[in-house]
Amino acid sequence: MLAPYEDDTSTGLPEWEPAQLDAFAAEADRRGWQLEVHAIGDRGIRTVLDAYEKAAATNPVRERRHRVEHIETIAAADIPRFAQLGVIASMQPYHADPSPNQIDVWAGNIGPERASRAWSWASIRRAGGIVALGSDWPVVPFDPMIALNSAVNRQTIDGRPPGGWLPSERLSLPEALAAYGHGSAYAAFAEDRRGTLRVGADADLVVLDRDILEGGPSAIIGTQVALTVVGGRVVHRSEELS
Repeated sequence: MLAPYEDDTSTGLPEWEPAQLDAFAAEADRRGWQLEVHAIGDRGIRTVLDAYEKAAATNPVRERRHRVEHIETIAAADIPRFAQLGVIASMQPYHADPSPNQIDVWAGNIGPERASRAWSWASIRRAGGIVALGSDWPVVPFDPMIALNSAVNRQTIDGRPPGGWLPSERLSLPEALAAYGHGSAYAAFAEDRRGTLRVGADADLVVLDRDILEGGPSAIIGTQVALTVVGGRVVHRSEELS
């Protein structure tokens, strides 16, 4: 963290010292690698963004699409840097499930000011950054509807708190679906064949048992997958469709 925890004098222990990460990132970038670094605290996120920026300044121009994984709490000044540096914000919405035993403890450790920027996927997106959403399974449940609910409603599955936790960070349902589809495909340099429904793309798709765009955010929880197609082949069909 950039400043000590609320209940401690510690700022946490980094896995990489900045100079060490700078050197590694510069060499990996020189070799053409796409870097993906786990960073959840504001200092960790800044250290990674700094390393990516220095690598880009050192090495020839190319499309890098380096990623920061998780991004739990971020300094306000670093939110626009994702767009500025072309770095992907790879985030997992269910980490922000606002159940009291999770969020109260988490926010209590870092204090309200830093907790106000918790999982700022909407802020990063509004600043022009690419957000790629995923599950982080098996750390959290694999169910994409639970995570989609977190991204759109910022609520527990039973609708708490009313209006959502940090509602300014809610994504619209189309924005969240795009972050799962196009955002994740873009992060993998696969947007030419994945992430959108169009002629010529890989036929990887699901059919849901309801139109969640018509039903809106309240229709997410309880939605089931009726049909799954991978590479044009049906791999799952619900009993109702059978």
